[in-house]
Amino acid sequence: YKCDVPGVRWHPVGGWRVQFDRRNYEHNFFVKCSCYFRVQLYGFDRAKELAIAYRRRLEAEWEEQQQIWARLENEREVARIQRREAKERARLAAEYEDETGESLWG
Repeated sequence: YKCDVPGVRWHPVGGWRVQFDRRNYEHNFFVKCSCYFRVQLYGFDRAKELAIAYRRRLEAEWEEQQQIWARLENEREVARIQRREAKERARLAAEYEDETGESLWG
């Protein structure tokens, strides 16, 4: 039997097999799934539909996780830049105070 969806194939045990394997070493996040949707339980067509739907769900959840990581990385980068700018302002204020003896802050 054939299925056009990558990661979904017929298995000789009598069911549709869903395979999903993704790795993200940077975030130490690994997903490995091998699920069977047995014809004996669901019937041939329903088992295939469930397998395809589950595979698509896994792909959608992985994509959602990628977007979350991208958003978090952007937020961290903005916070890092703000901390760097605050340190630079404090350094410049300290230099001004050392040179003139006056406090820049009043």
